[in-house]
Amino acid sequence: MDTPDGLHFQDVSYPRPWGTQDIVGFYRNDDARGRREVARAVLAHALGGAAPTSLASCRPCHGNGWLSALDDGHQEHVPAYRLDGGPVCVCAGCRGTGLRPLPEGEFDERFGRRLEGAGRGAGVTRSEILAWAAGRLPGGPSGHAGCGEGLQSRYAAAVVDAVRAVGFTVEGEAPCGLDFDVDGGLGAHFYTGGKAAEHRFGRARVLLVWYDDRGWSVTGFGGHRLLSPDEFVPAPQDLAQALAEGGQAVEQREERFALRPQDVDVYTAVLSYLPTAG
Repeated sequence: MDTPDGLHFQDVSYPRPWGTQDIVGFYRNDDARGRREVARAVLAHALGGAAPTSLASCRPCHGNGWLSALDDGHQEHVPAYRLDGGPVCVCAGCRGTGLRPLPEGEFDERFGRRLEGAGRGAGVTRSEILAWAAGRLPGGPSGHAGCGEGLQSRYAAAVVDAVRAVGFTVEGEAPCGLDFDVDGGLGAHFYTGGKAAEHRFGRARVLLVWYDDRGWSVTGFGGHRLLSPDEFVPAPQDLAQALAEGGQAVEQREERFALRPQDVDVYTAVLSYLPTAG
């Protein structure tokens, strides 16, 4: 889908934390949440992306999505580390996206249908979007926004709550973490057990593991099963139901190790389960 003035729908990308490669692809809008993500991506792209000089960039982190973690305010947790060895934390001002709060709901109401029907040489122009956005952009934080450590972990915490709700026990008060590795990948894991695990898997406890390019799986009972296959970031309740049903058994050698498709923005999907930053 193309629009005039170089605004290409399929080339819209979100900034990635830790300086990793951008995700570029086609954005689906088959539900209300998807429509808002499309609107946010297009609006941010038209405003200049996450470049430090962009109207859409987060001021505290200059569009990087992360903050240096060298001051005393980070003593209560262990920051993540980049490949260059520098300790960093997610920027609380933008939740690691590099983008300031944007009026994506209003933008979708104004331009959404026109963007869907746009063809080459027709549709919405960048200058039209810029004129519309003037005076509509929320201020957002301009100084130090603070560390947003733990924001991404709330998706994993929601999964834990959903798993408990269907009868499984989960070990520990904070049994899992959801964090980036040095290459920008996301992952999480935790042990679950109880009578539900014994009934379904014949073990006192099993291990749930998530990789952002393979989705959720369960192992530790002499086998390996995928939960919600082909969904890299399923809703917590859907994942819990899949666990209760036992998942799909696979041979260990058949486990997927393919990279996620270009049209799946896992990081943004994780953030979409969190309350909107205000």
